[in-house]
Amino acid sequence: MKPQHLLIAATLFSSAALAGPPASLAPLLDSVQQRLEIAPKVALTKWDNHKPVLDAPRESEVMGAAGMLAAEYKVDAALAEQFFAAQIEASKLVQYGVLNQ
Repeated sequence: MKPQHLLIAATLFSSAALAGPPASLAPLLDSVQQRLEIAPKVALTKWDNHKPVLDAPRESEVMGAAGMLAAEYKVDAALAEQFFAAQIEASKLVQYGVLNQ
């Protein structure tokens, strides 16, 4: 597992990550991994277009949408927002790493 994947897994599952996530979380973890795998391309696109990695208005928009849609999926709004915040932070870490190379 790549370091950035380990970071997000630890963030999402804390001590449960050591025992391994339940099989029911496989689709979610696959989505997290796919998102982190495209982060380098996102970083390069931002670089090519002279855009910063940090996009606070967009992050706020995503977090707000996650909170609003959470009830539809029977998920606590605060938990959904924390999940997406962790994923955004992990993606930014990967992007900053790529740009620092």
